[in-house]
Amino acid sequence: MMISDKWFSKKILCGIGCNYGCCNSQSFQVEFSEEEIEYLSKKYNKDIKPIEYQNGKCKYLNGNGCSFGDDRPRYCKTYPITENKNKLNVLSNWSWLHCPKPNDYILDKIEDGKWYYRLKKSHKNKREELVLDNDINDYPNFFEREDIKEILNER
Repeated sequence: MMISDKWFSKKILCGIGCNYGCCNSQSFQVEFSEEEIEYLSKKYNKDIKPIEYQNGKCKYLNGNGCSFGDDRPRYCKTYPITENKNKLNVLSNWSWLHCPKPNDYILDKIEDGKWYYRLKKSHKNKREELVLDNDINDYPNFFEREDIKEILNER
């Protein structure tokens, strides 16, 4: 697997500062492998197609995120990683344009060991307030996150 260091060094707050923007996109779709369809259909009693078009909201999204939890499909686990025309794995352009980034927020206060940030400019894909355990700039870029490293090593 070839990875674009330039793109993977960009910092987005995927899963930390978003409102499931990718799961609520008009243009996105979720792809399931045959193994995932068999496993998830049985475990969750769902009728799953190989490609599920979101049409504005993924039908598997609930108030806490994906209704499949840690069983969510590989396609979703690896998003926003995508392969470009040069066969390089990069962060998708959509994520760079719409996902929250550290510079979208301003530190409001530090209290009781928590860092409180507020969004500088309202955006439908970004949480208005973040409460973090440390400085927003200390969060790793997407490629360095432990949960992503494991998935990338499987590819």
